[in-house]
Amino acid sequence: MSLIILEGADGNGKTTLLKQLERDTNLPVFYSGGPKTPEIMLNMLYDLEQMALDEKVFLCDRVPFVSEIVYSAALQREPVIDPIALMEYWKLPIQIIYCRLSDPSEALKNMSREFKAHKPFEHTKEVELKHERITEMYDQIMDEAEKDGINIFEYDWKNPEHYAQLMEWL
Repeated sequence: MSLIILEGADGNGKTTLLKQLERDTNLPVFYSGGPKTPEIMLNMLYDLEQMALDEKVFLCDRVPFVSEIVYSAALQREPVIDPIALMEYWKLPIQIIYCRLSDPSEALKNMSREFKAHKPFEHTKEVELKHERITEMYDQIMDEAEKDGINIFEYDWKNPEHYAQLMEWL
């Protein structure tokens, strides 16, 4: 049926929102984790493709065909998989919840080791340094996706009305 993907730069509340949506919707959740080896990423992409074509709706905590494109470019690292090949996955039936705080400095407050202990320290520091660029790239890719007809809900957890609006959108 479709994948409902939560995307956005680190610190914008994706994991917190995903846990709340899991409780409130009882939809199955797919956690993708961080950077992967090519083999693991290809297996994950295969699983995502199967879920997208299933009759159920799945919630997904990031997907490589979005986050890998943004992070490899923003952090100026070699992509795990060719971004051109990843663009093919945008044809799947997807909807995106774009987690983006209206004040990007708020997202940086959520980048402390308290919130990001599960991520390598070096990665977290690099993301902090390039957070503005990552956010700009997410804005660009979300604008392009919306122009291509992908349904996107921009979510700011600091806005008290957004969760109710999101639940209606779902």
